[in-house]
Amino acid sequence: MAGALSGVGRSALQYLAELSATAVAGVLPQELDEARSLAAEAIDITKAPEQATFKYAVIAVQGATANALASLVNGGVAATVGMPPDEVPSSIQLKQIMHHDDPVALQKIADAAAAGKLTIPVASVFTLDDLGNTHQELANGPAARSSCVTNGRNREAS
Repeated sequence: MAGALSGVGRSALQYLAELSATAVAGVLPQELDEARSLAAEAIDITKAPEQATFKYAVIAVQGATANALASLVNGGVAATVGMPPDEVPSSIQLKQIMHHDDPVALQKIADAAAAGKLTIPVASVFTLDDLGNTHQELANGPAARSSCVTNGRNREAS
């Protein structure tokens, strides 16, 4: 899971756990300890792999694409939630899942969320009137990844 501590990445890790899958979190070096608390293993996604060892990869952040693809064995499958990379090795199958509406999968995710099994830490809460500041905070980097926009009043997340 490349970008495992992003909002999408955290959701994917938790959902993979629901499926009893063994997930490996690909994160920045300073995020390794936190990632180990959410996944079976954590690896530094900024380093190119010494060899391809994975059959599947989920890519939640653009900056991790090249190393995530390099970690896949021949015949491996990568799923990306962002724009597809310009070049993908012919031995890798790429699936873009950004707008994939699967009613059965969505219901399973909704059920897991309703049962409290999926949690995403929220760094800040903004009103719609303050949408510009939301974009600025997200641009500030990893410490400000998960923000929530509401139609209520502006308040700090607890």
